[in-house]
Amino acid sequence: MNEFNCRSGSSDSSWTELTQDCLINILSRLTLAQRWTGPVHVCKHWLNACKDPSLNTVFDLDIFDSTPESTYWCTPEFERKMDVMLRSVVVWSCGNDVHSPISVIRTRFCSDFSINLVADRCPNLEVLAIKSSQNVTDVSMTNIAYKCPKITELDKAATGIWKFMPNLEHLEIRSTGLTAQRLNSICEKCPKLKSVDFPYVQLTTNSYGLICGILTRKINLVKVRLRIDGMPDTCLQRKARSAGGYSSWRHAPI
Repeated sequence: MNEFNCRSGSSDSSWTELTQDCLINILSRLTLAQRWTGPVHVCKHWLNACKDPSLNTVFDLDIFDSTPESTYWCTPEFERKMDVMLRSVVVWSCGNDVHSPISVIRTRFCSDFSINLVADRCPNLEVLAIKSSQNVTDVSMTNIAYKCPKITELDKAATGIWKFMPNLEHLEIRSTGLTAQRLNSICEKCPKLKSVDFPYVQLTTNSYGLICGILTRKINLVKVRLRIDGMPDTCLQRKARSAGGYSSWRHAPI
């Protein structure tokens, strides 16, 4: 971290003379992860600049699955760090306001400790992608459903919370329970829904017939991912629109 050294008397001491606006401009060219692994640890002046609300309007740390070390991130210590980081960004983004302008949160391995704060402070949240967060419970997700009505994309849903999310367009439910009745309820309560992902659901051929019957009536819904006995992993996609509307589905590779 020598390139960020701003201790008095060092050859790089001129870095401390940067104005706040200039420093914020420089930091804005870094990703959130880059700011948290370098500049926030340099000195108080740089830390204060990293807290500027303009640098904290999005929380995107969806980087873990693409790294070789991804299987080692899921530890209690790392989860605590993610919670502290997310809570800090939410608070910093508020500035002098009560509510945060954050609209997108993508991360892994957080818990109720941070998600409950997100629910309380982020009414403009539109995307919440937190899969692999085993300690995010139905309690905090229900809190999200009540307090974040603008959500359009969600990849971790508690049972029934879609009833309070009429703007949902993309929904992923990581449970094994999918019935025709449940899917019908989701479609009715989320009229804007375009895609549904049930990665751990495996249907029988009888259930598949019922599901397709429901899907045919939902004009906005164009893609459903699930598993069917005796078939490779596929998703169901609508065929091209015809004069009579959508009437059937085709299998596509996942």
